[in-house]
Amino acid sequence: MSKYIVEPFLYRDIIIEKSDNIVISMMEPAFEQTILEDKIIDERIIVDGYPKMLLIDGEYRLYYRGLIHPSVSYSFIATEDATPYECFCLLTSKDGLNFEKVDANFVDYKNSKSNNILRHDLFCHNFFPYYDENKRSFIGLSGTGYFNNGLFLFNSCDGINWDNVKKIIDPSRLLPGWCHSNHFDSHNSILYNEGESRYYLFIRNNKPGKRWTQYFFTKDFTNFSYAQNITVSGLENQIYNIGAIVYPGNNNLFIGMSMIGCADKKNITILSSKNLHDWNFNNETFFDNIDDSQKFIVNGIVPSSDNKKMYIYLFENIKKDVRYINCYSFRMNRFQKIVCDDNNVGYIKTDLIKLTCDKIFVNFETLEDGFVQLELINENFETVLIGKKMSGNELELENKWDVERLFFTEKFYIKFIIFKATLYSFSYK
Repeated sequence: MSKYIVEPFLYRDIIIEKSDNIVISMMEPAFEQTILEDKIIDERIIVDGYPKMLLIDGEYRLYYRGLIHPSVSYSFIATEDATPYECFCLLTSKDGLNFEKVDANFVDYKNSKSNNILRHDLFCHNFFPYYDENKRSFIGLSGTGYFNNGLFLFNSCDGINWDNVKKIIDPSRLLPGWCHSNHFDSHNSILYNEGESRYYLFIRNNKPGKRWTQYFFTKDFTNFSYAQNITVSGLENQIYNIGAIVYPGNNNLFIGMSMIGCADKKNITILSSKNLHDWNFNNETFFDNIDDSQKFIVNGIVPSSDNKKMYIYLFENIKKDVRYINCYSFRMNRFQKIVCDDNNVGYIKTDLIKLTCDKIFVNFETLEDGFVQLELINENFETVLIGKKMSGNELELENKWDVERLFFTEKFYIKFIIFKATLYSFSYK
């Protein structure tokens, strides 16, 4: 299935038509387990914020900010008092659930270098690591207003040894009107857009009364576009970050797990995009009514080691004496559901999709007497193939057509006929 493109319907503009009895909604993630529990005591480095999860060649990497001075009170916001005591740490895992500290042997802490601290300097408040699949190397982004007066680029061949490279974003390059005294105080991030062959940088845009996200793009980290605000259709409230990733199995789909809302009421949801600057918000969340003392996003969504689930992670109790990083999961490609569970047949129809073969795999679930059935419709709105009815509970079931025909690469509308069933996603070439 690695060569197949996954379509999880998160970018809902892919659905151009549906019957009135179809209901689309987000799934609720299931709790998996606590992967890190940290108590604020004098003898250890405490977890302090901005975690990032990466999956590279079968190894899960959890990068996070630590705080090495027990007398410094918790501050998720960078302050001149706390920042000098922050450090950059790493945990690794083979299954995404059970993590171990890397023995980096870099930084002397309590008369020993046997710890997982990768850096201890004034760039540790919001250090963002990114793995560049094309170059098979790492890029880092970090900097605050108080100490660095801009964002700096870092390089690494292994994600452990990081070299300072250069300042790339100066405050003068930001959109005007920002008001935060410590501008850049956010988990500023990087993501590569393969279709455009360029990198996007997402940076906070904090104006009076509303926090938003601005972006730059670049091909070489030397020449940058002008800053622009992202657009998010359907969202009027604040957005706290974008946390974007390339959706596993679809290089043309980007999703971001983001915290939205105002200061006294925040929710966590998923945003979707096809170009990294125009985003969709579907008015649904899967963690509601949170505040800063409860949950914060771990940047990064990754598949489980058996490829049957998608893992998301949350940093919880972040202002309490006992803090957690917890793992939650969706079944593979089941972030949302397209449901027709009444006694009438329903349907959805996709926009035109270029197919290079007639094999389509479907992720669905039916009641005992329910079914899902496909129709392939050409650009002249002619039905050219009809699939056989499918039932059961399947993550990847190959659709079987009623007849065999010579197949040429063309664009087709795909119609999913749904009866007492739930459709989650499909895959195609």
